[in-house]
Amino acid sequence: MQAALSAAPYQGLRRTAPEFYLPLPAVFAGLQFKGPAWLSVAWDAEVREEIHALRRFLHLPLDLLIGAAPEYMREILALEPACCTFANLQRADTCFDLLLFHDQVRELLASFPVPSATLKVRLEPEPDQVRAAGKLGFSTVEFDTSGLLSGKVTRDRFMEACRTAEKFTLRTAFGAEASLPQLQWLLQIKAPDVLVIGMPFYHMALWEGTERAFESIRGLFGK
Repeated sequence: MQAALSAAPYQGLRRTAPEFYLPLPAVFAGLQFKGPAWLSVAWDAEVREEIHALRRFLHLPLDLLIGAAPEYMREILALEPACCTFANLQRADTCFDLLLFHDQVRELLASFPVPSATLKVRLEPEPDQVRAAGKLGFSTVEFDTSGLLSGKVTRDRFMEACRTAEKFTLRTAFGAEASLPQLQWLLQIKAPDVLVIGMPFYHMALWEGTERAFESIRGLFGK
């Protein structure tokens, strides 16, 4: 199991009070240690200069969360991200509905040369959504686990989505919205290919520094 980091919690906080938070490169370009599978950053045209600068100086693979609109695809692909994650950035959970936007995604992928190995999509853990991802050529599905953590999604439903991903040989990732105890609980249910770490990383980094925080969290899981 690999581990990845998500910048989305920081980006969310920054949008609420931008005057109190540093630009993305000032926070993340200094992550020079090895280990994380990627750093997830939500594409935002309003801070495109920051994302371009972050890409130049970032020592970790970059995962860009993007929508399905074609306006910025050439610019996004020019950044050569390690992953392009389709996400609905207008939704609080950023989950993408592949059933609703199936034709739009298919046309977009036909128009732009996105390597299949870099294609990831953020989904609710629904088998039908996973099947659509497999048929469209995605290599990885990232599940939102907020429903599972709140009890709105059953373990059986979640595991069915994971089994469907295995049938389509899709890699799985999840955990971005979980606290540290919740991450440990999730791993008792299922170990993903990539465990995505959100707020726990920032909490521990305040006390231990970024590299030690990452190693401490990974050490808790025996990985």
